[in-house]
Amino acid sequence: MNHWARIVLALSLAATLGWIAAGVLGYRVDDARTLAIHTLVSFAALLALVLVHGWVVVFSVVSVRLLRGRVEPLGPAVAMLVRARNVAAVAGGAAIACALVQFTVSNALFPARLPPRQHALAAGLSLVVLLAAWAAEAVALTWHGRAVPS
Repeated sequence: MNHWARIVLALSLAATLGWIAAGVLGYRVDDARTLAIHTLVSFAALLALVLVHGWVVVFSVVSVRLLRGRVEPLGPAVAMLVRARNVAAVAGGAAIACALVQFTVSNALFPARLPPRQHALAAGLSLVVLLAAWAAEAVALTWHGRAVPS
């Protein structure tokens, strides 16, 4: 894995930690001020998550298409990269969708209509999907480093 891949994975992990911090802040919401802070941290983490996971999905798709045009026949490293890219693209897309839906639904309905337990359950599900996407993207970026030597 190259230097840039490590940076992207670190940014993704930092954004996920921001998502976790927003969740912890959510347990302390008792007035409008703490709700505003919780929402602001959640929104900042969401923007970072969408940016980083979106970048990995686009990078994976474009790099594999470029490799397919240059490398014939596909070697084992490129074949593994294609498989890892497929998993990472689906996982990254699911992470973006899950975080967007959770944030949008929770902010549209919270606090009047959505019980806090359901809000926390949706955030927990989003976190599981985000961590799975992070792992899948780490594998895809590792295989990219093997398929495309620096």
